[in-house]
Amino acid sequence: MRLTGRTGGLRAAALAVAALAIASCTSSLFYNRLDTVARWYVGNLVTLDESQQTALREWLGATLAWHRGSELKRYEDFLRDVAGKVATGPDAALYPELVQKVESFMQDLAGRLAPEAAGLLLSLQPAQIDELLANLEERDREELDEERERTDADRLKRRTRSLTRQLERWTGTATTEQKAIIERTVGAMTAAGLLDEDDEWFASQAAWRKELKAALGSGNDSRTQVEALLRDPSRSHSAAHVQAEAAERRQFLDLVIELDATLTDKQRATLSRKLGELADDLRLLGRAP
Repeated sequence: MRLTGRTGGLRAAALAVAALAIASCTSSLFYNRLDTVARWYVGNLVTLDESQQTALREWLGATLAWHRGSELKRYEDFLRDVAGKVATGPDAALYPELVQKVESFMQDLAGRLAPEAAGLLLSLQPAQIDELLANLEERDREELDEERERTDADRLKRRTRSLTRQLERWTGTATTEQKAIIERTVGAMTAAGLLDEDDEWFASQAAWRKELKAALGSGNDSRTQVEALLRDPSRSHSAAHVQAEAAERRQFLDLVIELDATLTDKQRATLSRKLGELADDLRLLGRAP
């Protein structure tokens, strides 16, 4: 199982508009070209005809304009609020609220994008649908094969290093205690199999693709079914996969709460400052290019 959830095809391309902004990819040049990046991504999954390319370009351009005008201010206000709260000291109740808020941002975006994405998918001809699904499967299989090639020791080292870097990105150099907490947590999760659900993940992706193909050929009810799959891809996941993902999220949330309790005054000030700087970046991005 990966450290971040993934979705399929066109929904993933469009979600990049918000996900990349929230993840602090706030270069104005990059953000202003997100619609172009998304078109490139989709174009590498399925060959569109001229009218479909026009529809995709107009949709993504309108989505980016909406996101700039509507959503960036919400993210900015959210980050300023968080910056103020983390500066005051450890708060175990804060982080579940933050996760819920970010998830609500993504749900809002998915709700905005699903109707147009469904319309584009429904415009595809059978050969295009086959091409799209085959390319999605190929990408998933390549990732699965790549992950399978790693040894347990490699995975443990890689994940520990990744989480340590993420902590240090926001707080500065991690303490010996913090590094030990991360290593212990990742080790426990690895031992429990929570970070090694690759086959389950691949099976769930395959189930999503199968349901999408069926939905696209389901007649008058196609749009409703396709939109539902785009809004919530996890509806296709197996019960085991859903349970493992929920357990993984709980473990990572517990890790963040534990690390928060160990932050030094300097680290806490750094975290608050960087969140404020990110809010400033989003404010600038909210202006017309």
